[in-house]
Amino acid sequence: MSGSDAQSGDTNPRAFVTATGFVFQIVGFALVMGGCVLWGFAGFVEDRLDEPINTAGDYFKSDALVATVSLACILTTLVAGLGLLGTGLGLQGENRSSGQWALVVTGVLAAVWWGGAVTFWFISAPIWKIIVAAFSGGAGTVLFLLAGNSARILRLHPPPDDLNVVSDEFLDKYSRRHSE
Repeated sequence: MSGSDAQSGDTNPRAFVTATGFVFQIVGFALVMGGCVLWGFAGFVEDRLDEPINTAGDYFKSDALVATVSLACILTTLVAGLGLLGTGLGLQGENRSSGQWALVVTGVLAAVWWGGAVTFWFISAPIWKIIVAAFSGGAGTVLFLLAGNSARILRLHPPPDDLNVVSDEFLDKYSRRHSE
């Protein structure tokens, strides 16, 4: 494509939104699978607790706090992965509200992982947990920035009202073709 073609306005102003939706679907799938794998793997790498957890307050005792924060981060990863799969589909389909929902999902993901990293730091958790949480928080922040730009683009260049609407003519042709 030459420079004059790009300036003529023939490009889709929401192409970034569609590409971000594709990225969100890939990352969402990876987070869902990673959340499932991490959840199962956590039993092998977490230290055993000295006392069993019997009440809700036991989750926040000093020896159980690392496991509680790890569980919160893993569950958020799993749920946010599902949310990214859904918002990724919405962004690819140029749904008007999908940009705002993507901001919510990625914002929660980034906040929980950054909160986990800070909590791990203050309770002197193993360094690998701090690094994994900080890396995940950084990735969530990048996704949040992508979602913010996509929401802005959808607000500035909303898709047409008849986008993804099937016409009656198409439905008639489809029903005739498949009724035979």
